[in-house]
Amino acid sequence: MDRHYAYKICSPSRSALQTGRLAVHVNTLNTGVTAQNRSDPVSGYAGIPRNVTGIAQKLRSAGYRTHMVGKWDAGMATPEQTPLGRGYETWVGYFQHANDYWRKGMNLQSTGEIDNCLNEFTDLFMHNATYRGGVR
Repeated sequence: MDRHYAYKICSPSRSALQTGRLAVHVNTLNTGVTAQNRSDPVSGYAGIPRNVTGIAQKLRSAGYRTHMVGKWDAGMATPEQTPLGRGYETWVGYFQHANDYWRKGMNLQSTGEIDNCLNEFTDLFMHNATYRGGVR
């Protein structure tokens, strides 16, 4: 990859990586899995629109084996939006972006509808010896 642009939140970046398209053309939101727009049956769900082809589908059609391990966070509202529906033969991981690895439950706040960290981070770039304020 020589031109992959990461988004500031995980779901759009993962959707872009899985489809080969810029996040703005695939998924610009980091909504929880409960978010949906019932009037749009194709792209009205969180994650990659259902009519978009992904990398695993392309690799499988070329004869490659496809397996995935890790966080998906690119849609799961319908079976065809899950990793197995997107062309992966096997998958072990989590569907969404808020996972508690030590307890079985997470509250709804942690699924992306509310960002508890918004405006709570400190920009430490100015303390880095190589920081030039955006000038190269």
